[in-house]
Amino acid sequence: MQRKMVQHFIDMGCLYEVNTKVISIDERSKTVKVKQQETEKEISYTYLILATGSSQRKLGVPGEQQMIDRGEVYSASADGERLKGKRVALIGGGDRAFEGAHLLASQAKQVYLIHRSTHFKAREQYVEKVLSDPGVKVMTDTEVTAIHGKHHVTSIDLKSKNSECKNLSVDAVLIRLGIAPNVELIKEKVTTTQSGLIVINEVHQSSDPAIYAIGDACTTPLFSSISSSAGQGAIVAKYVSSLLKKS
Repeated sequence: MQRKMVQHFIDMGCLYEVNTKVISIDERSKTVKVKQQETEKEISYTYLILATGSSQRKLGVPGEQQMIDRGEVYSASADGERLKGKRVALIGGGDRAFEGAHLLASQAKQVYLIHRSTHFKAREQYVEKVLSDPGVKVMTDTEVTAIHGKHHVTSIDLKSKNSECKNLSVDAVLIRLGIAPNVELIKEKVTTTQSGLIVINEVHQSSDPAIYAIGDACTTPLFSSISSSAGQGAIVAKYVSSLLKKS
């Protein structure tokens, strides 16, 4: 299916850029600055459709990016064997954090579930399983302020609500804070919600008439899917096509 879509794209004579990173968007001059290897250039647009997707939310603390760059990114369901006998910290209060803690409790030496409040967004069945599991230590009203380790994670710094700070020895950190839309380059140029989603109308037009958004950039995670994103793309394509025919 993917090959057929690519071939259809080519057969239609569409222009495309690969291995290209968008550096900035200038809505006043209607240009997008991109970088390809060491070369930068500007691409002009009449209409801009953003399908930038979303990424895992980060803690934004020292040592986090270094951990990710080293490839210390784990899946609770797939990496149980790799984490066997290790001390694992899961950060978050939603379904993924609690499900991960439950899955790893039978294999890890110790699992710490760390959450910044006492209120959990996870479903009750997950919460009950984890709270009753002796292999999981739940730490509420606690935030991770740093991740340590030069070649691999060795410990994390914690700060509790009562301002108590301490260092906790762990071998792995799984960050489960949900996802965030990839709208950093545009969020100051169009209206967004408190959670960062681009606000759109019925044809997915943003507050800037020339800028449109589809997929995770404008859709809450609860209703996000490949099929809905494809449908949104079709709506925008039809509408923009009609505008171009009029111009």
